[in-house]
Amino acid sequence: ATYNWTAYLQLAQLLQDAGLEWQVELSFHECGGNVGDIVNIPLPQWVLAVGETNFDIFYRDRWRGYNSEYLSLGVDRQPLFGGRTALELYEGVMRSFVSAFAPYLGGTITQVKVSLGPAGEMRYPSYQLRYGKWRYCGIGEFQCFDKYMLASLEREAEALGQPSWGHPPYNAGHYNSAPCETEFFTQGRTNNFESPYGRFFLTWYSRMLMQHAESMVRTARRVFSASGVGIAVKVAGVHWWYADMSHAAELTAGYYNTNGHDAYLELAKLFSLIDVALDFTCLEMTNLQEGTCHS
Repeated sequence: ATYNWTAYLQLAQLLQDAGLEWQVELSFHECGGNVGDIVNIPLPQWVLAVGETNFDIFYRDRWRGYNSEYLSLGVDRQPLFGGRTALELYEGVMRSFVSAFAPYLGGTITQVKVSLGPAGEMRYPSYQLRYGKWRYCGIGEFQCFDKYMLASLEREAEALGQPSWGHPPYNAGHYNSAPCETEFFTQGRTNNFESPYGRFFLTWYSRMLMQHAESMVRTARRVFSASGVGIAVKVAGVHWWYADMSHAAELTAGYYNTNGHDAYLELAKLFSLIDVALDFTCLEMTNLQEGTCHS
C-alpha cells in the first residue's frame, strides 16, 4: 500500500526546527461523534467499501446496528481487505511510518500512541454518542454481534462443553438502561453477571479485547524496535456506575472489573511486560466533579 505523509513530514520538520518534541498517535479509528470531536474524518474509503457488502467487519450490537468508528477485532485475522487481514493493515501503516519518518524517530518524535478502538481507546464502542443511541449515564451495550465474534463465542462455549452458552446476553438492557433495570446486571437474577454463564461470557469478552490490544502493541514494539521511540496506548475512564456492584458500564466497554477481577491491574501488568506506556483518561477528575450515576 502507498501512504501520503507529505503534510505530516512538513509538520515534523517545523517541530524539529523549533526544537519541539512530538508524540504521534497512529489513528486507526474514525474521528467524529465522540466528546471533543469538532471534525469528521472517517475510515479510509477503500476500507468502508468492504463494509458496504459486509457490515460484519464492524462492531455490531444485538439490534444488528453497526458502528464504523473502528474495525471489529473479529476481523483481526480475516483476509478481507484485498487478501490482507486487519492486523496486516495496521502493521503496514506502522512500517510505512517508520520508513517515512526515520530521520525524526527518537529525536523529534519521542512516542507513538497506537489506536486500539473508538476514540483511540482500548475499548468496545459500547457507549455511542452518534445517532443518539446513548446518553450519559447509560450502561451501554455489548458489541460482539458481528458474525466473526459470534463464531468465536460459539467455539469457546462448545470447547467448554456448554454449547448453550455460545451467545451474548439478551437480558442486558439497552444503551440507556441503569443496571437495576436489567436482569444481567442485577444481583440474584438468572444468568446474571455473577452466574456461571455470566462469568464465562465476561471472561471471553474481555479476553478478546486484551488479545487484540496485545497483538497490536507487540506489533508496534517489533516495528519500532530500533527507532528509539516509546509506545503508548489509551484506556478509557469509564467512571459511571463504578460504585454499582456490577460495574455495568465498564463491562460493556470490555473491562472485567467485578467478580473479583481487577481489569486495570491486569492491563497494567500486560503493558508493563511489553514496555508500553498507559494513558488513562479521566484520572484528573474528582468525586466532587461527578457525583451522579454512582461514579
